Amino acid sequence: MMLQSVTLQASLLAVGLLLIVGMALAETGAFRTRSGRGTHPIPQGYGPRGPVGPSDTEVTVESPAATVDGAGRRGAPYQAFPPDDSGAFVKALEEASGKGGGVVYIPPGTYRIDEIVSVPANITLHGAGRATHLYTTRLDGHGGFVTAGNNVRFTLFRLQGPSTVRMVQNMAKGIHVTDGFVGCQIDHLELSGFGYFAVGVTQNAEATVEYVYDHHNTQNGYGYGVMVVTGGRVLVTDSEFEQNRHAIASNSAGTSYKCLYCYIHGDDETYQVGGLDTHAGMSGEVEIAHNLLENLRTGLSLSDGSGKIHHNLVRDVHRFCNIREGTHNGKVIPGAEAHDMVFEHNHLENVAIPFDIRAGRRIVIDGETVRE
Repeated sequence: MMLQSVTLQASLLAVGLLLIVGMALAETGAFRTRSGRGTHPIPQGYGPRGPVGPSDTEVTVESPAATVDGAGRRGAPYQAFPPDDSGAFVKALEEASGKGGGVVYIPPGTYRIDEIVSVPANITLHGAGRATHLYTTRLDGHGGFVTAGNNVRFTLFRLQGPSTVRMVQNMAKGIHVTDGFVGCQIDHLELSGFGYFAVGVTQNAEATVEYVYDHHNTQNGYGYGVMVVTGGRVLVTDSEFEQNRHAIASNSAGTSYKCLYCYIHGDDETYQVGGLDTHAGMSGEVEIAHNLLENLRTGLSLSDGSGKIHHNLVRDVHRFCNIREGTHNGKVIPGAEAHDMVFEHNHLENVAIPFDIRAGRRIVIDGETVRE
């Protein structure tokens, strides 16, 4: 059946859309939202399967390869205007790299990172939990971390950008995984305030993001909790996303991502353009499963790529999925269109527009092809 333009409303129950309103779901699990907003606890089978973000309990590391001894370290000599701690990070990372890698421990404290710090291969940047607070004041993107090798890990600290409100000049970046490096793990962090991206996976790099609280990355035109482009591949799982322009955004040939067991909610403080996204030109694959999408204007905004979207709970969302023409910034991208998209076993509650399908081919919803 060829459909030139399809807007599927709740009345499409008759043609096989699985729309369950007011369903009784068993509630379980250890996850609670970090912000205190949203659902407590997450219904079984959806969302994070454990606590997200850095631990409230302080964590110590015995015999690390190196320790960051910066001006922001708790107990360091008082300075009315503490200097940038980027150099202290570079020194500790070089020390650990000289030993072949290992853990670089960041003790409790508040550290300013106003340069781009490269993290060599086989290094774990390990904080003490929420008591380790890193931040950058750089609006131009020249503060934060970039991978410089394989098997890099970031864990157990807070990383804050320069602003959590919408401001055009905020091009800050948090953690950049790039240059084909693989084996990067980003876990148990809180990330916020990065106008460009909190996590970027680019240039054929690969990363896993898990148990992260990623919020208030809001800038117009950017504002990505996780950005994956230029052949990057990322698994995002068991994380909470709140008030991002896009929780995950993707573009470019060969790019792919999986978003599993995440809680994506709240967009009233940012631009309401879709929690999860594929830009026109993203010719890879996505899997979106076992997530809770809640209190959003649009859950998914898809312009390209193929994939499987299944076993998600979507509630209090104006529009679950928008499949639109293959344009980007007003320009038609040749050959770009969503295709071979399979939707099944998604549970919708209080959703005004389940699907708004304006383009694409081989779109299958609960076993029925709605656009060939």
